[in-house]
Amino acid sequence: MKWKSIAGIILVVLSVAAMYFWETKGRDSFLLMPVLAAAKDIDAGTVVSEEHFTVLRVPPETAASAVMKPSEAIHVLGLRATRHIRRNEQVAKEDFGSETAQIPEGKSVYVLPQSWIYSRSSSLRAGDKVWIFSMPEKKPLGCYTLAFVRDNAEQEVLDTNLPSGVLERTAPSSIISSLEILCTEQEYFDLFDEVQQAGPASLLIVMEGNLWAGS
Repeated sequence: MKWKSIAGIILVVLSVAAMYFWETKGRDSFLLMPVLAAAKDIDAGTVVSEEHFTVLRVPPETAASAVMKPSEAIHVLGLRATRHIRRNEQVAKEDFGSETAQIPEGKSVYVLPQSWIYSRSSSLRAGDKVWIFSMPEKKPLGCYTLAFVRDNAEQEVLDTNLPSGVLERTAPSSIISSLEILCTEQEYFDLFDEVQQAGPASLLIVMEGNLWAGS
């Protein structure tokens, strides 16, 4: 009988523990959804960092239609708030824009047509920094920022699964045709001259940086 008493006590303790977990954490885990929100008031124009965000759990019916998931915060870090956001207010990607809406002084957007490209990754997206090499000599031609990544219909190539890391870019909206870079007039003329000397399809486009970033 003694073991039955012990088993009964253990069951009571487990029941109390389960009830406590449900009331303190379990209910929220099952009934509420996590969303990204402002950890404090964010003035329009503020360059945001991790300290500006927090995670709230809300009933699904009260979540804003375009609210960001906590895992998507990485996509807006370093961008500027486009409006004033109140503390604990849910946020969307549309609430943030590029750190500067203007093209850097002295630079413009220039096209690298498909006919110039020897090889490039299909995971390239706007905002990536890339190294350009002339093939087959492997001659480095400089590092540039991609302003746009276009398909054959001149539409921007995006990701349909909103990846948080480069290696998760597995579902693009379309196939890349051409790339557009930010550079000076002279830099573009140098690239043009290099293609004329090396011949068509001579540029190798290589992504700069850590492929595991954000994973």
